Amino acid sequence: MGFFSRLFGRPAKNLTPLGNHLETISADSTEDTIRSLGNPKLRIPLTISNTVLLFSGKFCEEFLNVFESTPIKTEFRDGYDAIIYEVAVFSHYWLIRNHLKARQKADYNVAEDHSPRTVRLKESLHLTKALIEKLTNFGLNKDHFVRRIHEYSLLDEFEPENKKIRIRFQQTLMASIIACKPVDENEVGESVDAMLWIVLEGLVPLFFTGYLMVILKICEDQLKSDKT
Repeated sequence: MGFFSRLFGRPAKNLTPLGNHLETISADSTEDTIRSLGNPKLRIPLTISNTVLLFSGKFCEEFLNVFESTPIKTEFRDGYDAIIYEVAVFSHYWLIRNHLKARQKADYNVAEDHSPRTVRLKESLHLTKALIEKLTNFGLNKDHFVRRIHEYSLLDEFEPENKKIRIRFQQTLMASIIACKPVDENEVGESVDAMLWIVLEGLVPLFFTGYLMVILKICEDQLKSDKT
């Protein structure tokens, strides 16, 4: 039984299409997908993409576990996909950020970097983007996912504490949950819910020190195994 089924005690068929898909992610399903596509070169980007989606779902599970124990009564069912979307955006941003930290120089341009590692990171984020677009109906511009990653990068000064980025992630999550859809940068901060902020204040730091570190480790292991 997958995490959504365990959480709500009901069959996965009652979930959103994206929630249903997250129920199926496993090492075996990833291998099956690679075989069905007939393209071994997709093994690394697909594994990274599925890892991001899996842990985005786990963050959603943690949020809902805490959420159900609070006085918040607002119906956020349509916001579940928005949570997964924003956590996936941020996770891919963080993977690219970690890559950029090792390559910091004034004339570095990720768009012009065609090294195998950079290519795999780009491929993985586009796989995640395509999957979410296929299984949701947010009606977003085609460049929204990538643009959100870029917007996070504009705030980043590679500070050791990462406080500015963490707070913006938390603010964006809150805005997305309230709106029940992914938001644009200019919409962040328009809506505030004190109880929701308290819940996220407890969960987001744990995401940084827990799930995000696991995502980074799995990604690094995958990229190190790349023989191309």
